[in-house]
Amino acid sequence: MRNLVELQKYGITEKEVESDIDKHLEKVPDETISKLYHESFKDLKVGTIVKGKIINITGDSIIVDLNCKTEGSIPKSDFTVPEELKVGDEIEALLEVINEEDSSLVLSKEKADRMRGWENITKNYKEGDIIKGRVVSLTKGGMMVDIGGIEGLLHISDMSWSRIAHPSEMVAPNQKINVKVLKINKEKGEFSLGMKQLTDNPWEKVGVKYPAAMHLKGKVVNIVPYGAFVELEHGVEGLLHISEMSWTKRLAHPSEMIAIGDIVEVSVLKSEPEKQEISLSMKQLEANPWTEIEQKYPAGTKIQGRVKNVTTYGAFIEIEEGVDGLLHIEDMSWTRKVNKPSDIVKKGDKIEVVILSVDPVKKRVSLGLKQLTPNPWETTIPEKYPEGSTHQAKIIKMSNLGTVVELEPQLEGTLRSVSPTGINSVPILSSGQSAKADETGPSTASLKIDDVVQVQVVKLEPEERRIAVKLA
Repeated sequence: MRNLVELQKYGITEKEVESDIDKHLEKVPDETISKLYHESFKDLKVGTIVKGKIINITGDSIIVDLNCKTEGSIPKSDFTVPEELKVGDEIEALLEVINEEDSSLVLSKEKADRMRGWENITKNYKEGDIIKGRVVSLTKGGMMVDIGGIEGLLHISDMSWSRIAHPSEMVAPNQKINVKVLKINKEKGEFSLGMKQLTDNPWEKVGVKYPAAMHLKGKVVNIVPYGAFVELEHGVEGLLHISEMSWTKRLAHPSEMIAIGDIVEVSVLKSEPEKQEISLSMKQLEANPWTEIEQKYPAGTKIQGRVKNVTTYGAFIEIEEGVDGLLHIEDMSWTRKVNKPSDIVKKGDKIEVVILSVDPVKKRVSLGLKQLTPNPWETTIPEKYPEGSTHQAKIIKMSNLGTVVELEPQLEGTLRSVSPTGINSVPILSSGQSAKADETGPSTASLKIDDVVQVQVVKLEPEERRIAVKLA
């Protein structure tokens, strides 16, 4: 091929050369040709590294002459900078395939470099050694580094002692860097690299530098649902848990109090260098208001508060800034069966309530609305509604579970033995529609909502807050 290139300079075409060669070979016995062919390959072995010279660069291939015996091709993609190659350059390549049909060889420069690189690494370096390399590519989890024909993985967790989101924050492709060999796996031909290991581990001195109760400032570098990470120095972060942000605020997410980039003042709760963990607190910098609340608001104290929120089980009342108490649905009325707290109080209402209990440990205050007045089940109701007494009542609810009557505002009774479908004909004193009495007595009609009937108390249970009645 090399001679052919030279001949082409003098106007001799490849076709003419091939024609002359074919004419010459016609005169050579087949046994001689076969012998010459095998002679040219006797020193070549698949899987070995061979040396040769570049004799032509064409298209996507580099043509290499192997000791003037035969030629092989190498893909241009095997070379980092193929445009710098020139005819006459000596290179090494791995012999991958000997194609006897057309006497061609398939070579790999990339695999030869990898083999030489691995030989060099395992021979000259060991775990813990510092080497130089070139960044080949970046991935989400790290980068691949070329330390001469072989690539090693530099994981993102081994790039810096501090938190980084992507390898591009530290390096760029083709950048030359110093790394440390962390682990060599000879069986798999793999090795792990580290950058941060070239500097001292800042966590080794954390126990001394950041003792418990120490006050200091840090930068918020990350926010998660359960808290925030605060950078105290390069490579050292502490966790500020959401429960340690405020004594009184009910936070659904840390972002309600802080943002990434904020400089916050914190107190060290605990340092665990061996786990690379530091627990931080913001609220410990202030006095715990709950230690004073129990003394400030003893049980029985009446206060004015604003309804901050209404839930299915009650309402939260603001006692003072940052301190809320719960008015439970069961503590809203002595006599009325409350199905929805919003029927009693609305968000924004300013109401009077009484302190039932304070739990500083659990940070809870229980409030009562019905406790503002004496319990009528212990006083007026037993006196007014003894068993056997008769009263007027209004039908307010009819269902498959029974019929409910209203004896007086917010006082209900259960009407026994009445069909909820209204089939039974019962005496009606009045109804939504006017009912007229005839000569024989009150008119009769089907029982329905808003009818007023005469009832008799058949069972009074003050402890259970129940009154059972029947039609009188």
